[in-house]
Amino acid sequence: MKFPLRAAILAAILSFHANADLSQDFAQAFQAYQQSLQNGSRDDIISAANQAFALGGELYGAKHTNTAALAHNYGLALRETDAFSAVKLFEMAIEIYEQHYGVKAVELLDPLIEISRLQSNRKGALAILRRAANLADDKPAAQAGQIKLIVGQEYLEQQSRHASLLEEAHQVLSEALEPDDTLLIESKVYLAKYHIARKDYKDAVTLLNQNMAAFSGLEKTHPYEILTRSFLIHAYESLGQSEQATEHCQQIGAMQPWEDTQEQVPLFRLMPDYPYNAAATGKTGTVVLNIKVDKEGFVRDPEVTAQVGPSSFVQAIKDALKKWRYAPKFENGKPVEAETEVSFRFYMRG
Repeated sequence: MKFPLRAAILAAILSFHANADLSQDFAQAFQAYQQSLQNGSRDDIISAANQAFALGGELYGAKHTNTAALAHNYGLALRETDAFSAVKLFEMAIEIYEQHYGVKAVELLDPLIEISRLQSNRKGALAILRRAANLADDKPAAQAGQIKLIVGQEYLEQQSRHASLLEEAHQVLSEALEPDDTLLIESKVYLAKYHIARKDYKDAVTLLNQNMAAFSGLEKTHPYEILTRSFLIHAYESLGQSEQATEHCQQIGAMQPWEDTQEQVPLFRLMPDYPYNAAATGKTGTVVLNIKVDKEGFVRDPEVTAQVGPSSFVQAIKDALKKWRYAPKFENGKPVEAETEVSFRFYMRG
């Protein structure tokens, strides 16, 4: 089972009647905010979140937990356009939650995670994640495991050695949950991703195949099945076991609804090596190729359609494409060969 760690304002709060007009105004503002999340632009979401936060703060008061949740929502809306203000809003939510629930409350997790993502330096982000990880202390096993899982994923994104927290999360959840629990399945996916990052491909395959066993017999596609298969493709290809990867390429292709104009996206790819002579002389360039993706998801017959730069770029790209894997396109329930385009830009960093 999943624990309700994510901040939310329930419909029940709309029954607050201290000020009937203000309550109604807030209800309309909050509904507008929810609608903007479904089909609004970024500016629409920011405006609606701001309005709900302002009216909610007036209705509930500056120190109410509903105001904290509204501050969190407004911070989420501002993340990409005003990181400074977003952090202040998340800090406001933390302060309110601490006053109500204490400094180790699970309610602190989401705003701490968001603040870590908005840090300008890695050291600051890791310090905040350490505080978030400590929230798992003295919690029930499954809840502690979920906290470790969430923070471990953030450590993994930071390429931190503390991503080993994912191992702890998996161990705790394995002991607390049933084998087919979605949270345990999620932990296997991200622990496998951690193993892949460490090039422990066999360990990743073992975990991911445990997920595949849990998926067998399900009438519907499990939410983590495509991700599980994608990581299996990466692990198998890294082990040189392309034949085992093929089944998962085809299964992913069979799961996807294909549009005539849809571009295929690689499931596994290796970046081309920068040719030595081109790098030594500071040469840059771009190459565009038309490729065929066969029924097993391999790249066939790459043809250059545009090129800027030395011919060595083309050969480097063709060598890399030999290792790429795609989900083949399906028509009438069967895999078919299809064409798509890939583009590479060679440039010098620094």
